[in-house]
Amino acid sequence: QLQQPQTQQNTTNPKSNLKHIEMVKCYREKVEKELTFLCNEVLTILRQYCLPNSNFKESQVFYYKMEGDYDRYLAEFKTGKEKETAIREATEAYIQGQHIASELPPMHPIRLGLILNYSVFLFEVKEDTESAIKLAKESYDEATGVIDNLNEDTYKDSGAILHILKDNLNLWTGNTSNNTEEQETSEGEGQE
Repeated sequence: QLQQPQTQQNTTNPKSNLKHIEMVKCYREKVEKELTFLCNEVLTILRQYCLPNSNFKESQVFYYKMEGDYDRYLAEFKTGKEKETAIREATEAYIQGQHIASELPPMHPIRLGLILNYSVFLFEVKEDTESAIKLAKESYDEATGVIDNLNEDTYKDSGAILHILKDNLNLWTGNTSNNTEEQETSEGEGQE
């Protein structure tokens, strides 16, 4: 004869739960305060020293990417006006970096890194799926169009970023490699 599985009665003390919740809340506040301090420290260094003293396009793009990234980190946990400010500043930094990056070759790893992070920001923080997909796809297509003209080192660096861009595109559009293979197989069937 089968017996019903035994269940444990929830005898947790409500006061204990409240204490635990308060402890987690305090810890979260402590971590957010430390993250805010660190992000703002990096942003100050970027804005006051790195960007004004950068003479090379690669460096400028890299610093704008970093600025966008650190503002994005703030936007991921801030609320209200602080979140709005972080989103606005991240957007401005990524756009400025993208403008300068357009002067770099499409397969340049720093350019691709900026595009990767900017598209993730658009998707995850701004929840602008359409713009994220458009940016990632255009950059992916442009870069793969010149992939044959690369030296081995650039190919390794850029290839890894392209792979992540492609994975993100598949995730964001609901495509998987299996679905793509099935579509290619079914499209090829019956055609001669």
